Amino acid sequence: MRAFISYASEDKIVADKIKSFLETFSIQSFIAHEDINGGSKWRQTLFKELKQADTFVSILSNLNSI
Repeated sequence: MRAFISYASEDKIVADKIKSFLETFSIQSFIAHEDINGGSKWRQTLFKELKQADTFVSILSNLNSI
């Protein structure tokens, strides 16, 4: 199984924790700040990863902290 984790940049730490948690269940996860290379075509990578994902995890930010 593969998960796509969507998050705001200020939630990178939370995204990393969720990825680690999912790995304990053998669920591979995509998170942009780790899985997109600096010079890559990020938009194409995002669409490819979304198509390959079995599930989508959305991290909602606290609007008071933005």
